[in-house]
Amino acid sequence: SGLVITFIVSAFLWVVNLLIVSNVTIFVMTFTMTTLFVGALISRNIVEVPRNTYLKDPRNSFFAILLLVCIMIGSIVSLYFSSVKLVSIVYFTKATNATSVESAQTYVQHAIQLQNKNDNYYRTLSSLYLNQLGTLLSKDKNTQNLQTNVQGLLNAAQQSSTQAVSIDSNNYSNWLSLGQFFQSATMLQAEGDPYKNGVT
Repeated sequence: SGLVITFIVSAFLWVVNLLIVSNVTIFVMTFTMTTLFVGALISRNIVEVPRNTYLKDPRNSFFAILLLVCIMIGSIVSLYFSSVKLVSIVYFTKATNATSVESAQTYVQHAIQLQNKNDNYYRTLSSLYLNQLGTLLSKDKNTQNLQTNVQGLLNAAQQSSTQAVSIDSNNYSNWLSLGQFFQSATMLQAEGDPYKNGVT
């Protein structure tokens, strides 16, 4: 029945929150399922709700309505940010499953637009730019186009890895990503023409 299902789901979510991992999305889902479970108990008269008449007092009524409005606004704001975070995770997941570097870059960029304080997104984007750079150097034989594209990809990779470090300078993976960029740039400088003109 619905009562049993809501109980099992809410109990599972509480266990996840308390013992495993917790984030805003799971937290909101936990309280939503718990509310549904309590509502089911009340609708079946398993739990009795005391009938208060405090709303008949204008002063109590004002503060009660104000509190309800604040709770409603807080719930809407929390739901909005949770939804934004969830959509960004969906885009990032699509990026990890993309069949081409270009598609992966597009998905990661969408994720960053929704959540621009996630260092993992920028770190991944930097890695994608460096991968694209390697593919470009193995295929593009036009010197002028090569120099322009190399410069653009190097700048984008550096900006992404630098942004990851600025978001979380305590994460060694971000520094490793920045180091990989400088390693790639140094290797290109060592190659000589036509690559070195693309590295500044």
